[in-house]
Amino acid sequence: MQLNVKANQPERVDRLDLFRLIVRSFFLQASWNFQRMQGLGFVFALSPILQKLYKDSEERTKAFVRHLKFFNTHPYFASFILGAIARREERRAHTGSPGEEEIISFRTTVSGPYAAIGDVFFWGALRPLAAALGLAFIVPGGRAALLGPVVFFMIYNLFHLPIRIMGVIWGYFQEELVPQRLQQLNLIGLAARLRQVALIVLGAAAALTPHIEGVSWENHGLLLKLSAFLLILLFSELNRLRWSVHWQLAILAITSMILVHSLD
Repeated sequence: MQLNVKANQPERVDRLDLFRLIVRSFFLQASWNFQRMQGLGFVFALSPILQKLYKDSEERTKAFVRHLKFFNTHPYFASFILGAIARREERRAHTGSPGEEEIISFRTTVSGPYAAIGDVFFWGALRPLAAALGLAFIVPGGRAALLGPVVFFMIYNLFHLPIRIMGVIWGYFQEELVPQRLQQLNLIGLAARLRQVALIVLGAAAALTPHIEGVSWENHGLLLKLSAFLLILLFSELNRLRWSVHWQLAILAITSMILVHSLD
């Protein structure tokens, strides 16, 4: 259904509105529930913009209701959708188009693919790598262990924050080009490389654990080097077979304990 254009034109979305949208997007899952998933958080993020665009209470209510529907995607990639929806709602408020069904259809169509990309990159690659590098500082103990959480958050947020911030901006200004932008980033390919680096770090950490626990390199140096090589091959093969990161961490813990006790 097309919106009747009012003589009194609504306002435009400005930079302050986009800034508010970015900030509110961080609370997307604050009201997560099984009925609408992220639907309520989605409306919360868009709320200031919808109130600004729709002066008529009836149209404003309709705008809120259509975005209260079921919505579920990766929380970081929701920023791309929020930006694009803000642009579409602005056009609808000014021109009556796109229609309500088109806006809902767009939101539903892109949520699935964006969820898949986000899960593969952030949950399946970046988070394990950041955790592995953080553990590299924690395992030796001492003051260096305090850097472990810092390293984890620095590496993780190096990717996480730009995606959330730029997602809203790209979504609003380049809504039709967002899929091309994501394709250029090649996050799926980057995720595969990050997983390989994480597995190398895990393999090296497992092999170095006996030395950290006091096992002498002089007496077992060759065996430790061989163990490191074999463990790196093992984790590379597990990655090729697409084993869960949780299983790989369990194998890391078991092999580390075996090495420590066998060489002690």
